[in-house]
Amino acid sequence: MKARIVIIIFILIGKCFAYAQEEQIIPIDSCVKIGVLDNGLTYYIRYNKFPAKRADFYIAQKVGSILEEEHQRGLAHFLEHMCFNGTSNFLGESLVEELEKKGIKFGVNLNASTSIDETVYNLTNIPVNREGIIDTALLVLHDWSGYVLLNEKDIDDERGIIREEWRTRNTAGQRVMEKTIENIFPGSRYANRIPIGLMEVVDNFPYQALKDYYKKWYRPDLQAIIVVGDIDVEQVETKIKNLFSDIPLPENPAPREEFDVPENTEPIVSITTDPEIQQTNLSVYLKREWLSASEKKNTNYYETILKENLVTAMFNQRMYEIAHQPNPPFNNGGGNFGSFSVAKNPKAWALGVIPRNNQKWEKALKTLIIENERISRFGFTESELERAKTNMISSFRSSYREYDKRNNRDFIQLYVKNFLEDEPIPAFEWTFNFVSEFLQNLKLEQINKLASSLVSDTNMVFTFIGPENEEITTPTKTEIIKVWKESKNAEIEPYKDDTTAKQLLGNKPQKGEITKQQQQAFGYTQWELSNGVKVLYKKTDYKKDEIVISAYSHGGVSLIDEKDLPSSTAINDLALIGGVGSLSQVDLKKVLTGKKVNISTFVNGVNEGFNASTSPGDFESMLQLIFLIFTAPRIDETAFVTWKTNKKDRLVHSSLNPMKSLQDTLASIIANNHPRSLPFNMEMLDKIDYDKTISLFKQRFSNAGDFTFFITGNIDVDRMKPHIETYLGGLPSTHQNEEFIDWNMYPPKGIIKKHFYREMQTPKSSIVTIYSGEIPFSLENIILMDYLKSILNIVYTEVIREKEGGSYGVSVNGNLSKTPTEQFLFQVQFDTDPELRKKLLKVVYREIKNIQKHNPDIENVDKVRKYLLKSHREKTTSNMYWQSIIQTYTINGIDLSSDYEKIVSSITPSMVSNFAKQIFSQKNIIEVSMNPTE
Repeated sequence: MKARIVIIIFILIGKCFAYAQEEQIIPIDSCVKIGVLDNGLTYYIRYNKFPAKRADFYIAQKVGSILEEEHQRGLAHFLEHMCFNGTSNFLGESLVEELEKKGIKFGVNLNASTSIDETVYNLTNIPVNREGIIDTALLVLHDWSGYVLLNEKDIDDERGIIREEWRTRNTAGQRVMEKTIENIFPGSRYANRIPIGLMEVVDNFPYQALKDYYKKWYRPDLQAIIVVGDIDVEQVETKIKNLFSDIPLPENPAPREEFDVPENTEPIVSITTDPEIQQTNLSVYLKREWLSASEKKNTNYYETILKENLVTAMFNQRMYEIAHQPNPPFNNGGGNFGSFSVAKNPKAWALGVIPRNNQKWEKALKTLIIENERISRFGFTESELERAKTNMISSFRSSYREYDKRNNRDFIQLYVKNFLEDEPIPAFEWTFNFVSEFLQNLKLEQINKLASSLVSDTNMVFTFIGPENEEITTPTKTEIIKVWKESKNAEIEPYKDDTTAKQLLGNKPQKGEITKQQQQAFGYTQWELSNGVKVLYKKTDYKKDEIVISAYSHGGVSLIDEKDLPSSTAINDLALIGGVGSLSQVDLKKVLTGKKVNISTFVNGVNEGFNASTSPGDFESMLQLIFLIFTAPRIDETAFVTWKTNKKDRLVHSSLNPMKSLQDTLASIIANNHPRSLPFNMEMLDKIDYDKTISLFKQRFSNAGDFTFFITGNIDVDRMKPHIETYLGGLPSTHQNEEFIDWNMYPPKGIIKKHFYREMQTPKSSIVTIYSGEIPFSLENIILMDYLKSILNIVYTEVIREKEGGSYGVSVNGNLSKTPTEQFLFQVQFDTDPELRKKLLKVVYREIKNIQKHNPDIENVDKVRKYLLKSHREKTTSNMYWQSIIQTYTINGIDLSSDYEKIVSSITPSMVSNFAKQIFSQKNIIEVSMNPTE
C-alpha cells in the first residue's frame, strides 16, 4: 500500500509572514521562486540557510513505467540507470567520477528513483562554497534532461546489472505485491507496470527502442528543476534560464496520458500466497474521490486532509487498544487515507491487519471491519477528538520552533509533490494559523460526518496475502465476502473511552543534590549527584525543540548467570511491554498526549542504558518517565501472553524466508558456538520466565549510581537543574560500580567455510565473507577502516557490478570495537547468479590481495577523503553527533572529533595498504554462501 506524504505535516516555516490572498484559495509561499521557460520546463528555487554552504539539486519528471507499452516494460527503469553511463558533457563514467572527486558520493549524494508515475534524480548536500560547483550540478541536470548518450555497449553492460537487481529484489514480498496489484487493477494499465519490468524485455529490447522512449518522454514540458539551499536565488535563476532554455520541445509532443482506475460495483477480492511469505496480511480498500488539480488549490482540501488525519489517529488508537487486550485477534492493524495502492488517483480509505495467527484470519478481518462499522455508525467521542487535536497542534508547534532549521530536503519534497501531484505549497505561517483556527472551531459532528462515509458497498477491494503452506488454510473469495457481509451487519455497541484521570508520576522522589561540578571536553559540563549519578550536559542551538538524552552503565548480559540467559534474551522486548508504575502501555500513551517524549532501553552484551529525545517543554515529563523506568517497570501478564503468541507465530514461519537461514548460520559461526550465545528459537521462547526477565531488568537498572547520563540540546540550565536533582538525584543507588565480564565470545580463528543449499523461488547465491581479528581502537585506525571499506566498495562496484554485471551491488562494511576487547570485523556481502558465485568470490579475494600488495589508486583515496571531510562537516551541526562524541570519549577515552579532519587529510595510499595488510594478514576468515537447491 503506497504511503501518502501528508503535506500539512511536512509544510515548513517560511520567512515571509504577510499574505494577500483570495478567499478559499491556498496561497503559494512567496519565498520560493517558480517559473516556466518557453520550452515548458518548470523551475523552483529557494534560499535556505541550513545547512550552511549546502544545496540540493533535483530534476523531477512526469515520466514513469506507466507510460511503457507492453514491449517496453522495464525501459523507464533501465533509462534511469543509463543516465549515469554517459551524457554529452560527461562521457562514459565521468559523471560519477567528476562528482565523487568533489566528495559527492554515488548512492548517497547522487541517486535516482523510478516509480510507476514519475522519475526523480537528485544531487544532495552539494558543497556550494566551491567555485563552479553550482554550474556542474546544473549541467548534470541539463544532460539528464535531454542529452543522455545511450551508448550501445553501455546498454548491453547494464542489462546484467538490472538482471541482478531483479534477482536481489525479487523477494516474496515483491512477488506477492506484483500479483496483488495485477488482481486489484483489472482493466487498468496499473495492473502490470512495476518499474523493474520484464527480464525478457530487459535482455532483448533493441537499442533504438530505448532511444525512442527517451526522445519521446524526456522533454522539458514534463520536467522541473528544483534547487534549494544556501544559494543566490537570482543568480541560480539566471543560470537555469541560460542553460535550459535551448533544450528543444519536440514538435507535436505525445500527450502525457493519465490512466484510469475503473470503478467496481461488486467487491474485488485478491488472494495471493507465496512459499516464502512468513505472515498473513489482510487489507480492505474503500476507493473514494478522484481529486483534480483545481480542487487541491482550495482551502477545503486542507480541511479535508486535517479531518482525515484526525480520523486516522483516532481509529488507529482504537486498533492499538484492541491489540493490547487479552487474546487479541491480530498483532497490529490500522487505517489511513491515501492513494489507492500504487495509483495516484483515486484516493482511498485503506484498512490493514496482520492476524495474530495465520489460521485466525476470519476473526482478524471481522474485527477490522466491525471497528470501521463502529466509527461509521457512532463516530468518535469528544475525549478522543481532544487528544487527537492536542497531538496535531503539538506537532505543528514543534515545527514552528524549528522554522529556521529545516533541511533542504524538506522543501524539495514539497516542490516535487507540487510539480508531480499539484499539492499546494503555502508558507508555514499561513498553514499554522489556518490549522490553529480550524482545530479551535472544529466540531465533533464534522469529524463524525466524515467517519460515517467510510462504509460502502461499491468500490470495495479486499486483499489477502499469506504463506503457501499445507498447514495453513487459504480462504476463498466467497469466504472473505461472507465475513465482510456478516461483519457489516453485526450488532455493535458504541465505543466507550476510558477518561479516568491519570498522571505520569504521583509523589516526587526525595530530591538529591549536586555535589561536584567540573568542565569536560567538547564544551560539556559534568555534575556528580549525591547518589553517585553523573550527568554530562551541553547546551546547543542546532535545534530549538530538541533535547537528546542517553545513559549507560557497564555490565549488561555478561553479569547474568548462565541459567537465566533464556529469560535475558527477551529483556529488550519485555522490559516496558507492561508500561510503568500504575500505567499500562495504553494508559501511558494517553497520559503523554501532546508530549514529545521518546525512549528505548537496552541491555546488550556489556552495557545497559537507554536512548531518548524530548523537547524543552517536555523535559520534566521525560525525566519522570526515566525515573519510573528505573524504579517501577510494570508487569502485565496479558501483554506478555500476547507478546509470546506473536513471537511464536513469527518463529513458526520464519524458516520460510531463506535469508533467515543465512542470518542464523552467520550468527552461530561468528559467536563460535559459544554456550552463552543462544539462538532464539521455539525451545528458547518456551524457557522465558516473564517474572525473571523483569527481575533481570530491575537488577541491571537498580543501581543508578553506576550510570552516566548525557544531555545535549536546547536546555535551560537553571530550569533543568532542579529536575535533574529531583528525578535523577532521587534514583536508588548502592554507590558501587560494576564492570562487565569478558566471556571470550569472539569469532573463530583460522578459515571457516560454510556453503549450504535451500529451496528458493528465485535462484540466487548470497555470499558473505568476514575477516576478524585484533587491532588497537584509535581514531586513526577508525579512519583507515573507513578509507579501506570505501575504496574496496568503489573497486567492487567497478569490477563486480559494472564490468562483470554480476551483482546489483556489493556491500562492504568494517568497524572497530573497544569492548570487551579491541577487535575488528570486515565484511563483504552480495547476491549473484549461482553460476557466477565461484568466479565472483575469486574477485573478492583477488582485490583484497591487491590492496595489500599495491597502494590503492590516488584518485580513489582522494574521493574518499573529500567525502569523509564533507560528511563530517555536515554532522557537526547535530545534537546526535556531539552526544556520540562525548559518549565515546567518556566510555572509551577516545576523542573522535578534535583531530578528525587533520587525520583524514593526512591519509596516504600507502597507509591504507599497510592497514589492509595489518587486518587481512591475520587470516581469520569466515566464508558463507547460501545457494539454491538444484
